[in-house]
Amino acid sequence: QQHTSKKSGSSGNIEKTPKNSQVGILQNSKIIRQKCIHQLMMIQAINDIAKSQYKHMSTPHLVSLIECLEISYSFSRNTNSNTSLKDVLVKQKLTDLFKR
Repeated sequence: QQHTSKKSGSSGNIEKTPKNSQVGILQNSKIIRQKCIHQLMMIQAINDIAKSQYKHMSTPHLVSLIECLEISYSFSRNTNSNTSLKDVLVKQKLTDLFKR
């Protein structure tokens, strides 16, 4: 069987799963759900920091925040483009993660 590896952005690779394997996707759905939650928490934290401290932040600090947002965007894009994974998450009633 062929294997694929998808990057999660914030914490490296998602477990290698057999290509198009529902079993592999089911095994990873809990991991991916947690990563989605962590991404949402990171975005909220960045939003809170930017709103309250923007005027006091240096350019390197702002660049760091932007880099975090880029990682989160990449993770979201990769997760949302995986239709097999989305189907599994929808069946598990986790669609609220995709709405955020």
